[in-house]
Amino acid sequence: MPRLKFIKTGMLDIDTRILANKGLPRPGTIYVLGHPGVGKTTFATTYLINRAKENEKGVYVSLIENKELFIEHFRGFSFYDDLVKFIENNTIYFAGAPPIYGYDSKRILDLFENIENLISSLNAKNLVIDSVNALTLYLKMQQIRTLITRLYHLTIDNDLTTILIGELPLFSTTALSSSEEFIADIVLLMDYVWITSGVPRLAVRLVPVKSRMFNIVKTPYEVQVDYTVGLKLIHELIEPYVPFTKEVSRGAGYMEEH
Repeated sequence: MPRLKFIKTGMLDIDTRILANKGLPRPGTIYVLGHPGVGKTTFATTYLINRAKENEKGVYVSLIENKELFIEHFRGFSFYDDLVKFIENNTIYFAGAPPIYGYDSKRILDLFENIENLISSLNAKNLVIDSVNALTLYLKMQQIRTLITRLYHLTIDNDLTTILIGELPLFSTTALSSSEEFIADIVLLMDYVWITSGVPRLAVRLVPVKSRMFNIVKTPYEVQVDYTVGLKLIHELIEPYVPFTKEVSRGAGYMEEH
């Protein structure tokens, strides 16, 4: 098993205040969870771009949009030209969207086999799957467990930093994901919280799943999407708050380290 190390995201606020001046684990899996529109895709894409600048290749798997729409989403960001360049030269390999005839379990499993081949052929060090919900939608529980097991070994065997994006239902107040569906070293929960003034704020907080990664206070920070750096922290949420999301999956219990 490769030796654990930590890789900077290139987003200074995230690295220093959320990730305890460490970065993301490698090999390791990061589960980025939140409602639509909170900045999950921006976080993952900014990370891939910053790592591409360090000559690391990445694979972005989108099951919800095609390459053109994905790129257009970031028009206006300072890194837009870099994103286009890295996708064109396959430093960031974009795989998606679904065929017009849709997915079924066979196509999902075939897609995952293609991902494994891509990681190997490109010698990629970073993988993003957007979203895990879409990836597992057409699979039975046993197939999901098999897929997650393969993803775990893909991450370890290839010394990857893997980011899994998870979508919460728009009006849900609880993370309903099964503990057996996902495996993660850390969870970044991006969600809205109510503060005492009654105004909702977008916040991000770290949920350390495995003690070997982080052992820090899980204090949320107000965060905003920034067109220059990707994500920017505003300040620590010190005043009383109530999270929209009451609980979060803590990973695949049958794979948890003891």
